[in-house]
Amino acid sequence: MVGPYGAAGHTNWSSRLTFILATIGFSIGLGGTWRFSSLAGESGGGAFVAIYIACVLLIGIQIVMAELVVGRRVRMTPAITMRMLAIEAGKSGRWQLAGLVAILTAFLIVSYY
Repeated sequence: MVGPYGAAGHTNWSSRLTFILATIGFSIGLGGTWRFSSLAGESGGGAFVAIYIACVLLIGIQIVMAELVVGRRVRMTPAITMRMLAIEAGKSGRWQLAGLVAILTAFLIVSYY
């Protein structure tokens, strides 16, 4: 799945399609697939699905795109990334805490599922 080492010792995806499929697999997962149909049935059917799709299009895609752009630019951990971006913007390096909160949040979500 991951190709040879790129610049600075980072690995690269073997193709763009592999990256997209892996991202979709990590994002959706089997639990989300099974749970969505029952959640849609309990929450109003078509109206729920329409609002869900609107939220994904208006909010979710922009967040994923922002994460990809920042990740490609910095190629560091979330904590270091937030610190570097804050310093470049002339702000306090304490924004590193936001990166640490992101790591903690991801850990808690993964431990729940």
